[in-house]
Amino acid sequence: GEEPAIGGRDNLKTMALVEAAYRSAEEHRAVSLSEIV
Repeated sequence: GEEPAIGGRDNLKTMALVEAAYRSAEEHRAVSLSEIV
């Protein structure tokens, strides 16, 4: 098979960003990515 166009590390960063956005909306505050990963 071929290497995927987007690697696992990029996907992890994307998921962390999404989680930070949800948490920020829920808690009404800025959430740093370092809080997630």
